[in-house]
Amino acid sequence: MIGKLILKLKGKDWKTATSRIFDVEVSFDDLLSQADYGLQNLRFEALDITTPLESYIGKENVPDKDILKELFGKVATNSFGFFCGKYPFGNDFENICVNYHPFMQIVGGSALFLGVSKLDHSCVPNAFYHATGASITVRAIRTIKKFEKVTIGYTNMVLAPLKHEFTTKLKFREKCYCSDCSQVPGESKLTKILDASKAFGVLQETEKALQLSSMLPINYLNPTVTRGYLKNLLKRQDGALGRTHLHRMQTLAKLYSPEQPELSKEEMRAGIVELTESMKEVWGDYHPEWLCITGGL
Repeated sequence: MIGKLILKLKGKDWKTATSRIFDVEVSFDDLLSQADYGLQNLRFEALDITTPLESYIGKENVPDKDILKELFGKVATNSFGFFCGKYPFGNDFENICVNYHPFMQIVGGSALFLGVSKLDHSCVPNAFYHATGASITVRAIRTIKKFEKVTIGYTNMVLAPLKHEFTTKLKFREKCYCSDCSQVPGESKLTKILDASKAFGVLQETEKALQLSSMLPINYLNPTVTRGYLKNLLKRQDGALGRTHLHRMQTLAKLYSPEQPELSKEEMRAGIVELTESMKEVWGDYHPEWLCITGGL
């Protein structure tokens, strides 16, 4: 993608590459670049992209390091991944769910859409996007009032805890500043605390368990985070974390995920129902991750 951008923008003012969204013209020059901050900078320094670029577009077309770093930052910060795969339940939400369900994702590539790139992230968005490579569609997931800002979620919230954490650090310099995350910790739905004296220890243990279970399947070379452990962790969360706390929903999603074939249908259904009711309270009926999970019912 960077090579194609270099050729497309060679000798041109970046402001001339434009797209429109909601009657607002957006140029490539307008896009935010996080190349000088945190993980983006580490990624750029660690990746040797100059050599493959010289092979792909010719050494004479590769810009100096500062311009290349700026291009890399804009692409890494603003590009959209798209996937191809098969939704196992075969319902009408197949195309949507392939983009959001980690167990169905086969990476198809990434693309840069100037207009949609300017939409702000929110952990409780009012719209979502579906990219297919050549095009991108933005759909409302609830009624959007006049003059209300349209927001999308840049990453999975529930189904892929590590992806959510990594993307947040990658794009927001360690912290998300959306309207929900800007509230006092413990007061928003996603950070709801019922008992502060219990919550701190439970949250620390939950974060560690989610990281471990995201790196290795439960019970597979992972003796620490077993199904029994996660069930006990959920009991400890009762009375400490609100039912809509993000870490509680992530724990439920991990425990009752498709990678747990040993669970009975009754147990799986009960867990999915509890999870979807909590998700519905936060995001409503049309959030793509909610649609993916309810497909299992």
